[in-house]
Amino acid sequence: MNNRRPIRLPIRLMACFAALAISLPALAQSQGAKTLALLTKPLTVKVEDAPFEDLVEFVRTATGATVDVAWITSRHSDGLDPEALVSVDVQGAQALALLLHAARQASHDDFQDPTWQLDHQTGALQIGPRSRLNKFKRLEMYDINDLILVLPDYTDVPRLNLNSVVRQGQGGSSGGIFQQTQNQTTDTDPRAEAERIMEILRAVIETDEWIDNGGDGATVRFYEGNLLVSAPDYIHRQINGYTFLAGPVGRPALSKAAPANDTEQAKADAEDAKDNEAAAESSPQ
Repeated sequence: MNNRRPIRLPIRLMACFAALAISLPALAQSQGAKTLALLTKPLTVKVEDAPFEDLVEFVRTATGATVDVAWITSRHSDGLDPEALVSVDVQGAQALALLLHAARQASHDDFQDPTWQLDHQTGALQIGPRSRLNKFKRLEMYDINDLILVLPDYTDVPRLNLNSVVRQGQGGSSGGIFQQTQNQTTDTDPRAEAERIMEILRAVIETDEWIDNGGDGATVRFYEGNLLVSAPDYIHRQINGYTFLAGPVGRPALSKAAPANDTEQAKADAEDAKDNEAAAESSPQ
């Protein structure tokens, strides 16, 4: 006789689980924004024939960012070689750009450079060949109703009936002064427009990675005005960017560089005061 009873979780505990599930995407986005902010730190590095693994560890230490690398292992022949010797000589380069530059030297793929993405669960940076990053897919829904909306095309507008105008002027007609015409509209199937958009996506964004093109990275389907895209983050990033960023990754900040010492600070203050005095003299009293 089976005396097992179904396990019933307290309502409060179930609510905590639900809240945790809802907050995970927001948490990942927050961590992803933090990761990218850390990896925009400028670094000056000059190394020759250094193991790629050592350079990755240097970037982790210098920035504090979490960096996951798809290494070559006994299970994966497609990956980055930790023992590959890399040579880097950069001044003030962003850490992310530095990583990609070195990763190209550590890659054994002669046909495609490695790329990067954010882990959609932890926000950590992932770097490696696309074949490895393709394992981390997520489903996103993109509303394209504004792109597939087709407005009527009125090609035959009403025409002024001059004879009717003359007759009305003479009091002999009470009819309308416009000739009745039929409006011509162009009927377009929204699904056909959606197919065109999907074709453009597959043609311009990571062409070789779409399953419809023979790859194993992404699929796209149309459903009720939305595109359902199942793809890794590096493809979603090229479709819609990151909503938590004000601008594209890699764009330098438009800010004036801080003076290096007190002498330069005093010089800058003197120049500002001089500019203010000139502006005051030239302003009307």
